[in-house]
Amino acid sequence: MKAADGKMRETDVANTEQLLRLIQSIPSPKAEPFKMWLAEVGKERIDGTIDPELTIERALEQRTGQSVITPKNALDFNNLLDSVIEELNLSEGSDDDKK
Repeated sequence: MKAADGKMRETDVANTEQLLRLIQSIPSPKAEPFKMWLAEVGKERIDGTIDPELTIERALEQRTGQSVITPKNALDFNNLLDSVIEELNLSEGSDDDKK
């Protein structure tokens, strides 16, 4: 490769796949956060391939900095909210039973 001084220098090179395999093979705890990040990014890419809507949502979130509400995640949120309300109602009922 050509160096900054214009001279040709020998250097080690690797393609993306080789670099990722090299990173995976590092047994250091300091490499773990980077490995976890790579796994997360890989999962997002696979999920986006399975459900292209996720890729669109992620792109819009990155562009606007805000979460995008879609029918799918709105339903998930409503289900979560219902379960929290139900749990709160149950806990309030148990307090009444104790009195």
